[in-house]
Amino acid sequence: MSKVIRVHELANELGLSNQETLDLCSRLGIGVKTQSSTIIEQQADRLRRRVRLDAVNSSANASEVEAGVDSCATSRVGGRGKFADRPVSGRSVMAEDLGGVADTGPGEIYFIKERDVITDVLSSYVKIGLVRAADERVSEDRLRDIQTGNPRILYVHDIVKTHCVSTVERMMHRKFATKMVLGEWFKLSDSKLEIVISTCRTFAEGTEGHERRLAKVTLLEKFESKPDLLDATEDALSWAKELSESSAIVDACMEIGKSLSAITATARDQGEEIRGIARVQLYKGSEKFDQDGFGIEFPDLLTQFKVSKESITENFTLSNTKSYDVTIEVIHPELFGLQKRFEEISAKVASEQEGMKELHKIYLNVLWIMTESNWNKEVAQTHLKLICGEAAGIDGVCMWNRVRKITISIDKKSLKSTYPSEYAKYASVATAKEMLVLKKGSGASVGNDQESD
Repeated sequence: MSKVIRVHELANELGLSNQETLDLCSRLGIGVKTQSSTIIEQQADRLRRRVRLDAVNSSANASEVEAGVDSCATSRVGGRGKFADRPVSGRSVMAEDLGGVADTGPGEIYFIKERDVITDVLSSYVKIGLVRAADERVSEDRLRDIQTGNPRILYVHDIVKTHCVSTVERMMHRKFATKMVLGEWFKLSDSKLEIVISTCRTFAEGTEGHERRLAKVTLLEKFESKPDLLDATEDALSWAKELSESSAIVDACMEIGKSLSAITATARDQGEEIRGIARVQLYKGSEKFDQDGFGIEFPDLLTQFKVSKESITENFTLSNTKSYDVTIEVIHPELFGLQKRFEEISAKVASEQEGMKELHKIYLNVLWIMTESNWNKEVAQTHLKLICGEAAGIDGVCMWNRVRKITISIDKKSLKSTYPSEYAKYASVATAKEMLVLKKGSGASVGNDQESD
């Protein structure tokens, strides 16, 4: 039987108030009612890791950069040499798609509201978008861009400065997708808007220090790894567990998305209305080039336009993944509940419009969970890579091999421009395809009445 602990006991352990701990339980989908409620040890571990993750993200400072990557870990096989004098060659390829959360550029998240010119009444529509510091723009510049063509007076209600601005914007759009009306416009009451802005500030605080850690990882990616394996530490094991659990959550979320896509496609084929749930997007066919056939007829040209490129490629994998309990019911009860609800409705939906809308609402909540878990994956993987340092991995925890590789390819752009007719003989364009794209907001399903908070 799993060990249990009361909420107030865990709060004392974590140095939090009872209410803060109850709020954290709510954020993580752990159902508790009072400080006397009990939770199982696996749930307590999730809370401990979340508190630790928040503390790490918010307390990172410039001293990390000064310390450098050499302070991350100790090798089992001899000490680590300096790598600053080793040659740099190319950039590595990301080990996996982390949902586009690797953009660390700073900027502003703006909240733009609108006022009626005649009545001076504020509407409940709010635009949540971004400006990037790299573009040397501020929110007021963006305001001027979108004022043209709008019959109401727009003004910047608030801004939140943040690192990883694209990530924070994406998290905001996913978190409040059920309030999204069109594009980046949301329908929010005054009280709800303040909650939304407060949430944005929390997200922004969570990105502090991450860009510095990623910068160090980027530096490590430019060099081959040494064959050393590091001893596993409690810190490394904790991050590995976080990565394993977050990956399982993302996979479960993707399965729900695939199921809804299949249901929506069937509904469309049967002539059912899917507006507000999905849209049809035409993807142009990509160009294909038969390099083997071209080489047989024009071997000299193939040799002439061959180019070699030296780069560092990486492969990051977790070890002993089966040792982690990644049962969704245990690690994310909220997602488990959404899974069950989705299964119940999809079993009887039979393309009914109302049932489809309900499935889409579930999907929007799942999409937020996936976005949050993708972020947690990146943070956990970044920490594990920093612990690895120059080493090839951590014994029994993970492997991070980086090897120098020379790839031979054809400079097709130059070949095409220099010998267009020869190139055209072996070039073809794939047929364009229609694809259903699930909408990431409620759109027209948002009511006109003032929503509840």
